[in-house]
Amino acid sequence: MSNLFLDSLMQNNSGRNLNWKKGKESAKLLIEVLHCFTDGDLEKFNNCESLQKYINTRWEGTDLWVKKTRLQDLVELTQKWGKTLDKEQIRNALHCLKQLNIMEDQRGVTNSKTITGSDKWCFVLKFHSRCKEENRDWLFGKEETQGEWERRKVKQPEVLKSRPIQDPITPLGLAKDANNRGFNLKQAGELVEARKEFELAIKINPDNGASYYTLGVMYEEAGKVDLAMKQYQDAAFRGFAAAYCNLARLYLLEYKDFHKSVEKIGHGLKLVETEKVEHDKIVKAGLLTYLAWAWKEQGRYEEALAKLQEAVKLDSVRGLTYGIMAQVQENLGNDAEVVKAWKKVLEYGKSDERDEDVYIGKARQRLKQLGGST
Repeated sequence: MSNLFLDSLMQNNSGRNLNWKKGKESAKLLIEVLHCFTDGDLEKFNNCESLQKYINTRWEGTDLWVKKTRLQDLVELTQKWGKTLDKEQIRNALHCLKQLNIMEDQRGVTNSKTITGSDKWCFVLKFHSRCKEENRDWLFGKEETQGEWERRKVKQPEVLKSRPIQDPITPLGLAKDANNRGFNLKQAGELVEARKEFELAIKINPDNGASYYTLGVMYEEAGKVDLAMKQYQDAAFRGFAAAYCNLARLYLLEYKDFHKSVEKIGHGLKLVETEKVEHDKIVKAGLLTYLAWAWKEQGRYEEALAKLQEAVKLDSVRGLTYGIMAQVQENLGNDAEVVKAWKKVLEYGKSDERDEDVYIGKARQRLKQLGGST
């Protein structure tokens, strides 16, 4: 699975570890878009009327209520604005705003997995006024003046000093504490110390699949594939569905064992079917994408295309899926669809994602050869 998915698993006190820098930029755009949408300033959007039945917003005093929406609807809203945010960028921004007490979560759920992974949202943004410009300056600052974002953020625990204990008197609470410190240290580049914290979390709670998974990612990033495989196997054994994505990927790319890759994907899909949160939709999309990749390598193009189309319905902003789809369409002789898929790679692909960066290069090359716009 991609580093993007790993970032989405990082936890703070509410179950997530926040990327504050990216969260601030995403929040600026998201708030501007919601402001204009709520104020009826629709000429700034490209045909957003269809989303009005899916995104229900209104003002109550200076509070901007988003009574009903899904992350995918907000993705499409930003697309129609002209600057796309993906689901994880929006989710990260919302959790940053929540941590700063600028956003109040109104979903009324108590399950931590649902809170961090849910696609359906209901929330209220606690603003200074109804004026978009005033709220922007109040929250993000103006020129040399610091905004509420920075003022409130400095009151949060420092990344490396924070020790968010969920339940300090139980082993599970101590394990979560160690796991959170490991995520924070990994994000800060303190890899040796991060590994120690994850190993401590596993020692306290050997059933914590997330710790094995993240150790696997660290070993894979260090080029220690065999050690990564061991950690992913341990995470998968403990029911951590994303680990099956990484196992399938390594069997596919490192070992060229398509049969084993497909086998792991099958196990992962069975596990995902038992879960009901948004992260598992992302995992399922990843599993379907790697299944299609394996079938592409085996020449099973029609079957591969069907799985890719299913994956897009679950996660429509994954560049890798469109890259594999472009190659499948080429083998099927669907020239018009080939160009569309390669363009989607350039639209959604992320150069810091290991597999997607390769496909971004391929997309530029093939579109140039095909005469399509890059």
